[in-house]
Amino acid sequence: MLLSLTGVALLLLIRPWKRKKVLLLAQHVHIGGTASYFRGLCTYFYERGYEIQLLLRKREFTPEVASFLESMPCRWQIVDHELDHLEYWYDRKHVLRFYFLYDFLQQSLYVGKILLRSRASLLFVSNAYPGDLFPVFLLPVHTRFVIHSMPWGRLDRGNRYILEKMIRFFPQRVRLATVSAFAKNRILHHWQVEGLNNQLSFLYNYSPLANISPSYPERNHKDITVLTAGSVIGTKNPALWIRVAKALINCYPGVQFVWAGEGTLLNVCRNEAQNCPNIKLPGKVADMAGLYSRADIYFQPSKWESQGLAVLEAMSFGLPCVVTSNGGTAEMVVDGITGMLAEPDDEQAFISHLEQLINDAATLQEMGKQAFHRFQTEFSRNRWYARIDEFIEK
Repeated sequence: MLLSLTGVALLLLIRPWKRKKVLLLAQHVHIGGTASYFRGLCTYFYERGYEIQLLLRKREFTPEVASFLESMPCRWQIVDHELDHLEYWYDRKHVLRFYFLYDFLQQSLYVGKILLRSRASLLFVSNAYPGDLFPVFLLPVHTRFVIHSMPWGRLDRGNRYILEKMIRFFPQRVRLATVSAFAKNRILHHWQVEGLNNQLSFLYNYSPLANISPSYPERNHKDITVLTAGSVIGTKNPALWIRVAKALINCYPGVQFVWAGEGTLLNVCRNEAQNCPNIKLPGKVADMAGLYSRADIYFQPSKWESQGLAVLEAMSFGLPCVVTSNGGTAEMVVDGITGMLAEPDDEQAFISHLEQLINDAATLQEMGKQAFHRFQTEFSRNRWYARIDEFIEK
């Protein structure tokens, strides 16, 4: 196996490539913010003139993903289990170290062979699980690695060793990015990898769902709709969301709360809200742009967010955002200017912020305009493309 890996490495180093080609290794492409990011990334590479080869996991290759890829001039390969071995052995490495090492090399060799066939000069990884897929750093190709989630513990010894050695000996070849300054600081704190601070940047995401109109979408704010988007899961704080919604609807019967998205707690929340017709949980919504256009306020009380892509989408549609202060959302929203921040467990603060916007149409309108302007100047597609350009070429 070592000879095979060496052969792949030599061929990748000496074979000349005539056209820009990228091998995009993406995780979690079927749901949530990483799905939006994946679609935006494919569009970016296409518009930048790259020939695109995709490596996708079988369990994530949904009809929606297939439909999107059919509209893109790219090739893709479906992986059944080849990139899952490493995850399988993580919990067993203290007993089966030999098999862990074997699988580590096997994963590198597998991706290396695909790189060789695709003749890609760039390997771009969209990583949803911090610490996964690090064996690709062994490959002698320019690698750009974007980490979407935040770690909650130390990096395992094998991956830490690889990162430290690659940073020490090949600093120009390996670059990592995450999606906010908050996420970067969390990675540095938990992983404790020597030299990582200089190799890890943060690169705010962009969603192709965002409104690209240069003009602010006017609203009359007659009947207030408070919108939330994203998976209905524990980290999104749905229990607090339900309590806040009920408290405000009791005071303002004309206000509606809508949460668009699927998730493990969707049915639980539907049961909690079944006697309150002004609370709507429709599940997955195809026309999210329509929902953003009809809403008046965006509300996201998550326990934490690495960035909060739906917040950017809401800003692009001119919605003032009342969101958690814990995480990357605090970097998107300027408190008191484009929206309001609150600690994720401060139920009364969320109620107070939303009540202020419900009662003050002028403030609601002004914050919406400021949110729209901030998106246009800081988080637009052109700004994101420029950041990706710099990340790849740096």
